[in-house]
Amino acid sequence: MTRVLTIKEASLLLQKVKELKSITRPMVENIPGLIASRDKNAADSLENELDVIGAQIKSMETDLKNARFIFPEKQDKEVWIGNIILASFDGDQSSEFIMSDLVERNDGKIAISSSSPVGKTILGKGIGKYEIQLPKKKMVMEIHKILPPEEN
Repeated sequence: MTRVLTIKEASLLLQKVKELKSITRPMVENIPGLIASRDKNAADSLENELDVIGAQIKSMETDLKNARFIFPEKQDKEVWIGNIILASFDGDQSSEFIMSDLVERNDGKIAISSSSPVGKTILGKGIGKYEIQLPKKKMVMEIHKILPPEEN
């Protein structure tokens, strides 16, 4: 899955990867000593911990490699994660939506998932009309206004 990140978020994620890698180096160096001292349980435990950290590092590196970057200065001109969107579908009455990277939200807002057909169509777009292909029909979404993300 593609993550949407700001440059700051990507920098923090990269910093976390570097921290995890620096933690694992001494751990790897301890394994031969534990095996030599015949402390098999400690060596196995350490190897398991290294596997977990390795999986976290791989996941973060994949996120960074596949990330889609957003730029906060465009957050009221283009639709990105967190934006509040005033829009209508097929000419109906306008409603307020929030662009989300989650499928469900708990704050009562009507969410548009960035991985849905609607989300994929409008992510990075501005005010205007967009044709959206759904499994059984096409519909037109008109974005009337884009508000920057709310501060939490």
